[in-house]
Amino acid sequence: MQHILEMMQSCQVTAGQLVLSLLTDREQQHHSDKIHVNDLVPCAIHVFSAFLQHPSMQDKLKDFILTRARSTYCNKIVSLASQTSGWHFGASSATTKQLENFSLEDMVGGMLARAPMFWRMLGMLLCDDQMAPSGHGAGLG
Repeated sequence: MQHILEMMQSCQVTAGQLVLSLLTDREQQHHSDKIHVNDLVPCAIHVFSAFLQHPSMQDKLKDFILTRARSTYCNKIVSLASQTSGWHFGASSATTKQLENFSLEDMVGGMLARAPMFWRMLGMLLCDDQMAPSGHGAGLG
């Protein structure tokens, strides 16, 4: 490991630059020997967990994750509430037949199909133990 760190220092390459290059450089992505890149993806959760343990990164990483989640879920809500989603409801123009034909189970099924991660997050917010994550994201609270 020391040899690698010395080589990086002599090439004036930081660990961050190396990782970003491995993940974004098109030549690296199309290289036939992708073992170095393929190993990064399964390690991502461990890397994020390590960052969450690092005092100088905790707040920055939490803010980043929460900002990304907020954006993702807001987009899902807008999509689900759009008229094209089939779940848009106009209370002032609803007919008796529409109210009678409404099925909460159908709506749940539609939400599960169109936005499963949003549905899971909604369940977690409502404290549904069956939807609690399996350890991913521990420490975000």
